Amino acid sequence: ESVSRRKLQHEVQDLRGVVRVYCRTTAPTDSNAAKLMSHPSQETLLLHRGKNVGDLTPLSYDFDRVFDSQASQDDLYAELEDVCLGVLDGYNVCILAYGQSGTGKTRTILGDVKNHGMQLQAMRQLFSIADHRSDGIQDTFTLTIVEVCNERLTDLVAGTPTGDARGQLEIRSDVHGDTIIQGAVAVQVCNLEEVVCVWKECLENSEARSMDCSHVIATIKVASKNVATGLGTVGRLQFVDFAGADLTPVRSNSSRKSSPLQDDRARSPGSSIDEWRFVNRSLVTLADVVTARSQFLQSVPYRNSTITHLLRDSLEGDTKVLLIACVSSEPKDLLETISTLRFASQMRRVHVGVATKHSLTPP
Repeated sequence: ESVSRRKLQHEVQDLRGVVRVYCRTTAPTDSNAAKLMSHPSQETLLLHRGKNVGDLTPLSYDFDRVFDSQASQDDLYAELEDVCLGVLDGYNVCILAYGQSGTGKTRTILGDVKNHGMQLQAMRQLFSIADHRSDGIQDTFTLTIVEVCNERLTDLVAGTPTGDARGQLEIRSDVHGDTIIQGAVAVQVCNLEEVVCVWKECLENSEARSMDCSHVIATIKVASKNVATGLGTVGRLQFVDFAGADLTPVRSNSSRKSSPLQDDRARSPGSSIDEWRFVNRSLVTLADVVTARSQFLQSVPYRNSTITHLLRDSLEGDTKVLLIACVSSEPKDLLETISTLRFASQMRRVHVGVATKHSLTPP
């Protein structure tokens, strides 16, 4: 029944061309503290602002799916599996993780060795499908990973043992009008182990890997060709781990350590107010873009920030877009939580248009 429900829901959303929005909550550190959130249904989250649940009228937020702190990585992936697999049919897909620092964005997107996040789960399934249909369909996977920190764009694959030497990057439009990163290194990957290896090298290559002050975009391009006819499709699966959406600078915590594929990027003693200002400015631009898109304005400020410039194609149309809003259950984080939920609600009103298949023709 749940599988049929998900399939029907995704079909309706595909026809509507809207952004799908999921909400994922963290577990409170003090189980005896006042309960900040409740979930009367799988689509509704109530935010209680008083010390007790009945003190004030709760704020109500509706999303396509709400996951409490008990939800596993597998539970979350089961909901977005059909969206991710659309890349094999030639669709463009973009999965976004947004929220304040420490709410599980990187855990959701990347995960760790034992509990794979959405990207690694998707890649594992894509490789499995490609292997099973290899007699009739030839699938080729290429991976790029870039980072935006202080409005500067860095290719994390370049300069690693897997990638080529680092070159000059430039955001531009190709002959089809699509936004591309000229100079970015794309490596071919054939299995999940190779993807994990590339990620580990990239995290070692990232100057901001121990801080939540950078946006990271991982893009998997899948070219699928029918062996008999030469016809095929090309799709793009993109995962975006936004920097922490913090209303005030997060004080560094030198006791926290980051390790590849293990936990959210934590701020290090190297984090500064200047870095927070860059992040805040880029996320404000993102909010401006979302507001403009939700209100169907003709002028949308994509070029006011590097991250929004890169995401223009995904937010402009022809892409299946899914936002995962990661929020804290801690009462001390109430303002940040409200801010994230408001952004997610606004995102849900964005109409990106109906995604279309991208076909390949024989040479």
